[in-house]
Amino acid sequence: MVTTFSRRSLRGALALFVLVAGPAGQVCNPAWTPGQFRGAGPDGKVNAALWHDDGSGPALYLGGAFTGAGLAVSPNLVRYRNGAWETVGGGVGGEVWALATHDAGSGPQLWVGGAFASAGGATAGNLAVWNGAAFSQPAGGGLSGPCRALLSADLGAGATLFAAGDFLTAGLVAATRVAAWQGGAWSALGAGVTGGGQTAVNALAAYASPTGAVVVAGGSFAVAGGVAASNVAAWNGAAWSAFGAGCAGGPVNALATYAEPTGVKLFAAGGFSTAGGAPAARIARWNGAAWATLGAGLGGAASALRVFDDGTGPALVVGGAFATAGGAPAERLASWNGGGWTSYAPGPGCAGCATPATVACLAADGVGPAASLCVGGQFATVGALATENVALRSGGAWSALGAGTATQAPIAALATFDDGGGTKLYAGGAFLAAGAVPAARVATWDGAAWSAVGAGTDGPVKALTTHDDGFGAALYAAGAFAAAGGAPALRVARWNGSTWTALGGGLGGGIQGATALLSFDDGSGPALYATGDFATADGAPAVRVAKWSAGAWAPLAPAPGGFGDVGFALAAFDDGTGFGTRVFVGGTFGVRVWTGAAWQDVGGGVGGVCRALCVHDDGAGPKLYAGGAFDVVAGAATASVKKLTLAGWSAVGAALLGGTTPGVYCLASFDDGSGPKLHAGGQFTTAAGVQTGRAARLI
Repeated sequence: MVTTFSRRSLRGALALFVLVAGPAGQVCNPAWTPGQFRGAGPDGKVNAALWHDDGSGPALYLGGAFTGAGLAVSPNLVRYRNGAWETVGGGVGGEVWALATHDAGSGPQLWVGGAFASAGGATAGNLAVWNGAAFSQPAGGGLSGPCRALLSADLGAGATLFAAGDFLTAGLVAATRVAAWQGGAWSALGAGVTGGGQTAVNALAAYASPTGAVVVAGGSFAVAGGVAASNVAAWNGAAWSAFGAGCAGGPVNALATYAEPTGVKLFAAGGFSTAGGAPAARIARWNGAAWATLGAGLGGAASALRVFDDGTGPALVVGGAFATAGGAPAERLASWNGGGWTSYAPGPGCAGCATPATVACLAADGVGPAASLCVGGQFATVGALATENVALRSGGAWSALGAGTATQAPIAALATFDDGGGTKLYAGGAFLAAGAVPAARVATWDGAAWSAVGAGTDGPVKALTTHDDGFGAALYAAGAFAAAGGAPALRVARWNGSTWTALGGGLGGGIQGATALLSFDDGSGPALYATGDFATADGAPAVRVAKWSAGAWAPLAPAPGGFGDVGFALAAFDDGTGFGTRVFVGGTFGVRVWTGAAWQDVGGGVGGVCRALCVHDDGAGPKLYAGGAFDVVAGAATASVKKLTLAGWSAVGAALLGGTTPGVYCLASFDDGSGPKLHAGGQFTTAAGVQTGRAARLI
């Protein structure tokens, strides 16, 4: 028997959270609490990367906007070593933008900057120090606003920690967007930086200028210490100075020094269009006296710079959101060797994602063939390699971090099926690999390893279930594909354990294709129901819902919803109204039930878009649960899960909020040994102020 766990995609990694009940048999005052279920990498954007040893051994630290990675529940800060993800002091209470190693005299410590008020439960105003055991706020206090850059450097007075961002005070010291920490106290860098549209310092770098060592600040500003300085300026320990006419037309996001054959240069990258008053496409170099371009520059904004030597010689690597470097294709990553550009294409990407792929940070570890370049940001693939917002390059090859299902696009459906060799878990989505195994959008897990399911499908799989249409139990897949196993199979196909076959002429029309499947016997024999945005079945009109039985498709007409509506979910349920078990469909039109002759609204209407349906017994008898985005007020849903009773629909628990398109995309009832629980997944990140990480459990 197969249980369909998911009908809609869960973008990125998932974190499992629990909605707690009262004493046995009672459900009261539900509230969400954390659990553990994630994918292979950070489940959100990575903004900063750094190799650091806190005394427990070297590890790769990543900061950003996520709830954790792998099985490590570690909000916004996590580390990777010995092939596994680990929590760092319980994580940080807000987005992390910068990481740096700094030794203030008691050994190297990890400094963490961002936009947060706490770290590991300790007060930390946008800046925290990790000593290997606990977080603390720096002596002297934190920063009054976000910290976007950190740098440990010595301008002649000893090792100093420089912090920059968008703050006006450091501890009790007035310090306009940049400050220095030494000897347990803060000091300002003159009058700091001011002016510009959205004034902030985004990057810091140490540079040996012709007149001595300086700290360079880059960002979005017009004045540094009273001196006109367009987005880039230098601090020598006593005063600020400009770099000619600076960089204009956009911010400086990254700074680095790199030794070209003609000497060490300072490089700036970002969103600017001129440097020194001359055209410069988002990247330029300063030779000590003037700015110069790097060929045709970059075809989009840059966010990160890092020198990396993989054994073929050092090169300056740049990452961002660009598509070209030097006029040639370069997918968000390229390198400059002093004389020309080299592309890493195919580079980081995220086909079909709501947010365009971008590289936000780079970190290098070592020199030579064994050296590693860490690339972090917001992406799902590097070429054909499935990743999750972070990847490593070493020896000229890419690798992902962490174990699990390596997918280059969302997993949209899960089901179990016994193909004759035992029950296995099947996964469907838009991926091309599972683990290290090529698998075209559907794969199976036997408890130890992933395997392909024949030749898979040529388009996304959005639903999986089992059904016996008279020829034995088989696994059925639906989605937006046109072929399965290399043969025509329009939107839906059958897998018998060894071969894919089509279901008649399939389902035609629409963009989403078939998004949900249901095996149900209404008394006239077992049938397979499908919904989506298709318009035909076997070439005949069948809008949004169709039924496969006796080797042929038939429509359920008239269609639920109007023109442009999409069906997302199906369920069979007896609502207690005396009509027995019937087929329910959820979609952009809400929730409707098939009477045998027409579709009708249920319970007075669910109040919004329904993307998931599930029958679950909460101890008071089976009920139909709907997941989606309901009762929208001022653009925000006030309910994400609702339960159908004879009195109508009622909200369950707190609304699940956050994410790019908040809402519940799938529901499943599962008994983990302590009784049946309702599980929800989707794009949400919080419930009642508690971080949830895109999955939750209701008990």
